[in-house]
Order: sequence, then C-alpha cells, then structure tokens
Amino acid sequence: MNTDRFWISCFFRLPLLLVCTLAGGLHGADIPIAGPAGKVDPFVGTDRSGNTNPGAQAPFGMVQMSPDNSEEGYRYPLQTMRGFTLNLMSGPGCPNGGSPLFTVTTGDVAVDSAHYSYSYDHHTESASPGYYRVLMQPFGINAELTASTRCGMGRFTFPAGKQANVVVPISFGNVPTYDGWVKLVDNRTLTGKTTQETFCGTHRRFSIYFAMKFSQPIGEHGAWLHGKIAAGADHAGQTAQSDDAGFYVSYPATASPITLTVRVGISYVDADGALKNLEAEMPEDKFDKYHARTLADWNKELGLIEIRGGTAGHQCVFYTALYHALLFPSVFDDSDGRCMGYDGVVRAVPRGHQHIYANFSGWDIYRSEFPLLTLIEPVRAQDMAQSIVAMYQQLGYIDRWPQANQPTGVMNGNPLSICLVNLWNAGLRNFDVPTAYEAMMKASVPASTNAHLGPYESLENRGGVWLNADSNTSTALEYDLSFAALGHLATSLNKPDDANFLFGRALEYRTLFNPETGYLQTRTAEGQWTDPDQGGYCEGNKWIYLWFVPEDVQGLVDLMGGSDAFEKKLDEFFDQKHYDPTNEPDLQAPYLYDYINRPWKTQKIVATTADEVFTDEPGGLAGGGNDDLGEMSAWYVFSQLGFYPVDPGIPYFEVCTPRFPEALVHLGGGAGAHTFRIDAPDAAAANIYIQNAALNGRNLTKPWFDEKEILGGTNWTVTVSARPNPDWAASPFDRPYSLSTGFDYLPPGVIAVPLVPATAGSSLKWRYTTERPAAHWMQPNFADANWAEAPGGFGTADEGVKPRTPWDTDDIWMRTEIDLPKVPARAGISVYHDQSVEVYVNGIRAGEDDQFVHAYTVMPLRGAARDSLRPGRNILAMHVHHPGPGRHFADAVVVELQPPEK
Repeated sequence: MNTDRFWISCFFRLPLLLVCTLAGGLHGADIPIAGPAGKVDPFVGTDRSGNTNPGAQAPFGMVQMSPDNSEEGYRYPLQTMRGFTLNLMSGPGCPNGGSPLFTVTTGDVAVDSAHYSYSYDHHTESASPGYYRVLMQPFGINAELTASTRCGMGRFTFPAGKQANVVVPISFGNVPTYDGWVKLVDNRTLTGKTTQETFCGTHRRFSIYFAMKFSQPIGEHGAWLHGKIAAGADHAGQTAQSDDAGFYVSYPATASPITLTVRVGISYVDADGALKNLEAEMPEDKFDKYHARTLADWNKELGLIEIRGGTAGHQCVFYTALYHALLFPSVFDDSDGRCMGYDGVVRAVPRGHQHIYANFSGWDIYRSEFPLLTLIEPVRAQDMAQSIVAMYQQLGYIDRWPQANQPTGVMNGNPLSICLVNLWNAGLRNFDVPTAYEAMMKASVPASTNAHLGPYESLENRGGVWLNADSNTSTALEYDLSFAALGHLATSLNKPDDANFLFGRALEYRTLFNPETGYLQTRTAEGQWTDPDQGGYCEGNKWIYLWFVPEDVQGLVDLMGGSDAFEKKLDEFFDQKHYDPTNEPDLQAPYLYDYINRPWKTQKIVATTADEVFTDEPGGLAGGGNDDLGEMSAWYVFSQLGFYPVDPGIPYFEVCTPRFPEALVHLGGGAGAHTFRIDAPDAAAANIYIQNAALNGRNLTKPWFDEKEILGGTNWTVTVSARPNPDWAASPFDRPYSLSTGFDYLPPGVIAVPLVPATAGSSLKWRYTTERPAAHWMQPNFADANWAEAPGGFGTADEGVKPRTPWDTDDIWMRTEIDLPKVPARAGISVYHDQSVEVYVNGIRAGEDDQFVHAYTVMPLRGAARDSLRPGRNILAMHVHHPGPGRHFADAVVVELQPPEK
C-alpha cells in the first residue's frame, strides 16, 4: 500500500474544517467523520473503468448528487466539470444519467457548456459518505453537496464582488434527452421535468421531475433556447432532442461572500411528488443538519459489518467496497408511497413493504451483491424481491437489467430469478412467492413472450447430436444456471415435475463440452462445433467460460476427466493469466479448487488477487473494472470475510481465508438480529492459508458450510498461517454440493467396508415376494411374515451367481433386518444387482440405479436415509426390476466408506 496515498485518500479528502482551511479558508463541514464512514474513500473506482462517482448519496438513495464531467459521469483524470447531476448510477460502464443537471457560475450569465463548465484541482476536492466538496475555478466558488434518500442539497459560497448564478440546462444529459421543462413557481422555487434515454444505448425513455428551492429569494432570472436568452422569462422548455434549453437565476454582487443553499427533490411520478419529497426530507436550509443525518445513516449501514484489526489501509479498502455495495438498487417510491410502474401507471408501495426499488444490475448482482444484501439487509432485500414481482405484474416478464421504470434487456440469462431463489433459500419469504414462481417458470419455458430465452429456446436433436445451434455459449450457460436455481425452488415448493424439467435443462451444459478441444462450445445448425476463438462468449472467452458451471462443478470435473485433469487445466488458467478479476464471468473460478480438495489453492488465489486488484487508489477497484452497481465490490467483501456463494441458487458458501483478525456480520441489524462472528486472530497480509477451523465449536473439516449454520448467529474460528496446509479439508467425501452428485460424490477407488457380512459367498437372509405388495412395504413396521426367505444373490443360474431360489418374474421386493454395530461416519450401500434397483433404509428412499451391474458396487446414502441409521436394528429394503428371461440376482449391505488409498 502507498502510505502517502492512503493519507490523501482516506483522511485529506474528508470534509473536515482542516481541509477547507488548507484550501484557503473556505467554508467546510465542521462535523468530524467518526465510525466506519470515516474509513470510506468515495474516489476509489473513479479512475480507469471503475465508473463510480464521488458524489453525495444516502444508502440506496434515489438521488445521486454528484459532479459530472463525462458521459459515464465522473472520471478522476479529467480536470473540467460540467456541473452537478442528480441521477448517476455507480459503475454501469455505459453513458447514463446526467439529467437534470445544474451548476453555479459568477459574472455574466453564460448558457453554453464551454462557459458554465469549470476546472478543479483534486487538492481542493474532498468526499466522504453523504458529502462532496470542490473549489470551482475560475469562479472561485466553494461547492458542497449532501443528500438524503430522495433529495440533494448544495451549499455554494460565492466570492465577494461577483454576480452569483445558478444555471439549469434542462436539455443536457450524459445520454440523449428528448423533452423537458422548468418553470418559476414562486420567488424561491423552481419545478421541472426531463425525459432521458436509458443507459448503454438501449433507447427506452423515462422522466424525472424535480423541485428546486433557494435559500434566498429569486431576483433576476430567465430562460434560453438555442443560446438565445429571454431575460425575465418564467418558463423554459425542450420539445425535441436537438433543443438546447435551460433556466437561470442570478444574484447581484455584494461586498462580502454570498452563501446560497439549493435544495432539490426528485420524483419519478410528478413535480408535486418532488415538492413533497423536499418537504418530507429537507424542509429547511440546514446543510449541516442533513449531512449529519445522512452520515449517521451511513454509519448504521456500514456498521452491519464490523471489522477489527488489520491496517488502516486494509480497513479503508474494505469499507469503501462495502459502501459501494450499499448504493444500489435504489429506492424508487416517493415519500407519500407513490411510485411509477413499468406500465406507466402510478401505484403505491405494496402493503407490508417499506419501499419499491429500481436499477437492478441483474446480470452482475446475482453473483455476490444480492447474496450479501440477503445476509445483512434482509428487509430491504425482501422489498427488492417484491419490486421484481411488481415488474412482472406490470410488464408480463422479469427484465434482466431494468433502469428506473424501463426494461432494457441488457445482458443474458434470467439473473433476477437467481436473486429471488437466493432470498427464499435464506428463509426470507416476505414477497409474493406464488407470483414470483409463476414469473420465473414463464421465463424458463420456450416460446414464452418476452421470456428472454430468445434464440436459446431449447435443445434440438439432429441426427443424434444435441444442438444449441442458435445460441452463443455464454447465453446457454447463464440460462442453465438460472434453471438449476429455479429447480431447487421447485423442489422446496414440492413441484417435482417442474424440478425434473428444470434440472434436466440445467444439465444441458454437458452438450456444450467438446472433448476434442476441452472447452465449452456450441455447434452450427449442421452439427459442426463452432470455433471457440471466433466468439460466442459474452464479455469473456473460451477460457473464462470453461469454468462457468457453478451449479454442477463436479459434473464439469467429470467431463474434463477427473480431479487431476481439472486441477491441471485450472492451474493453467491462472498461471497463464487467463483469469480476469475485473469482470463477472469468472469471479467464482478461484473457489473451484474447493471442489477438488485443494482448498489451499483457493485460499492463495483469492487472497493474492484481492490484494492486487483492490487498493485505495482511484483506479483501485477490481483492477480497474466496472463496479456494476456494487457487484465487484461485494465480491471483495466476501473474499475478505472468508466465504463466497459459488452457486447463489443454493444455500451454501465455499470457504476462503478470513483476512481480518475479527469480523462481526450483523445479520439484518435491528432488534433481535443475530451476529455471525469470524475470528482469525493471526490474520495478516502473509497469513493466507487455513490450518484448521471450527464452526460454533465443532471442527470444520470441509471447505464449505450451510447458510443456515450462520443465520442464527454463530462463531467461526479459523487458524491461519503463511504456509499451506494440504491436509485441511482434503477428504473427497467433503466436496461442496453439485447438481449431478449432490453431496454424495464418490471418489474413484473408494473403499467400502461392510458393517455386516455380505459377499458372493456369504449373504444376508432376505424375505421376498414376487407379488406386488402394499404401498408401505418398505416401512420398518410392515408385516412380512408370509414372504418367502432366501440368501442374497438368488435367482436364475448365470456366471458368478449361484442360484438359491427360483426367480422368473420381472419384479421382486426384498426386505432384511440388519444389526449395525455402529453408525458409520460415512455410510453407503453396497449393491449387487442387475438392471433397475431401488433401495430403502428404514423406510426412506436411499437411492436407485438402472445400470447393469455384475458385482458389488457402492451407492451413496442420501441425507434423510443416512440420518435414519441407528446402532442396532435397521431395515433394508429393495425393489428390483428385470423384465424378461436371463440372470436375476440381488443383494445389498450397509457399508462404511473410506477414501481411496493414496
């Protein structure tokens, strides 16, 4: 860390009286910055392509009161500013917002941007949460900004002897504006409207209304159109995109400096809503009061995660990342509860909710930010979920990346479905789940209107080859992940048919794997593989998307030839610098070593990458990548806490190394909230490897944990050092969940130790019948006294099987009682059968197999069946189906699974 830079970024910029004194005695905020807000540097991310802004904003605020110097908002290297805007998203990477914009000048009124723009120097510029200050040159104006949820406020100190002007160019925007107006309401008030385009050239339109109140009565004023000033005019209007229009207010020069405050409320409903927002949130000309209030709000929000220990620079980077993660999605309703719908109809916030939210950077935030908000902002997250449901009700579908009340369709997949499932998995249900499920299913069915499936639609079998011929690879993979997430929700809602359909679609990624190249690719309509070096990947390439199967990592491991082959390819990915930590598609890649029992490699890559690409420099956010409304910053927050949701559609976190000696994650704040405490006493820059860990006093020997294990509040204690420990979490039985295996991964060469005798020559005694029994035949209390009895392995004569009793029917039902000396730590079933078999333990379905098996093979026990085992008497049952003549045989035994010998 650059120590000099740290003092500049984290202290000099704070709006203390000292800063303003150094700047030449200008008026500054006299509230010291205490608490975590004092550790935030809003300038981080304003250089390179971070695309954040240093302006004043409340947590999740509707208003972003920010300086504006480029189409994307604010760029740190630029030295000329155009003014102050009220809507500017944080890090979308595209031109956005910029209207309404206003600025202040001195001297004669000038209405072209070349004359009302100003220059500035970073040494006379400062920012902290809820506050921004700059010395505007050549005007010599000290400008300060603060904000509440729906309002912004500027305090401007004009030099003596100069006319003071407020200029409102309503036709200006970082994106095209189409119409607008501003009018004088009374001698202290203006109201207005601007209509602008959505971001990234998506050509949708939405309107913002504003109300502007001045601390001093308005004297001289006027309007302009195409550079022609109409002094004294009470109204200005833009009627076409080409119009250059605006309004100005002027105050005469005085012998002493003039201080003017300008309060601005906005609304997406109407001008009356903007006025009401001002009255509700900023009714007085008291800048310091509102700054202090917003600062307190920031300390409350940032205090949801308490970091203790570590260097000042490390804490600065962490809290700056958390700050960026708490800016969006933003509140969209007015103070009276009204909000503008996606269909243009004004509605009220739904009963039982506090807000409607907008600006969902869906393709980005489902990965890290929404899971983070689910943990620490559950009330807001549930309001956000209901906002997504309302979008469906008003549009007929869930958009991927809506801005304000307009869909944009930006990016691919069904990302907000994953957000909704993530919320459900955390036990948060205060949203319309049936309607949400209806919306998500509609988006998953081919040919649904506006389902966004587009060319992906469904697989097509041509000559035995399954094609996604019209889809690019990354689009297919994004949809597959959303199908898996929704499949898990369908399972929770007891909708097995939907779940089977969705899981089947999710596993279609396997048709994209080209064994010749080792990459995920699509095919042409003729069935030929597309060239992976010629595109087909959204914001990535064949290397980056090779790892984008977070729903079924073990399935990908198997496709690639097993753990050793997977590790070799993953090593190559990182060693040859294919990994791109500046963008979303491979954010989960460092955590994949957890899935092949090499968690120390995950620990190294996550820690070193985070340290390299997140710094306290203006360009130090995600290596200079777009923050995408908090997503990249949220990845950093998780990486420092020590856990991460590789697959956000399931309630599990994969483990990396906690980087602070102590962290307290307050799960929701408020009365009755639980706290997840993370202790890593030896955490330091060099100590990036886990030696051992305990979760709530129990040894944690696996590189993942269940979300429910922390939601009630618990302690996670981790011993770390500078040396890797390959023996921690090294058991292949402890791999994280994957869709194709669940938690039941069986490594090649697994050792199965029978707990009761069972071999081809020494079998259990089974009671059996070839007549279909009652439905509860597998239950422990079922009466089977009238069934026949025989040793296992019975059936017709065949190689290796000694016939013991005749079995010439297609089906046989079998039961036996086993006396277990102990409950094995890792239990399985060793099954000897041919064709289809279903196995039950103590009445619970344990597994099935439809393969031809000519020897004892191991079947893992599923969770509920495994949990039903007890020392002593247990009931094992099987249904074997083998139609037609030929070999008929079956046997089974409970075994203890042990890892293969090294």
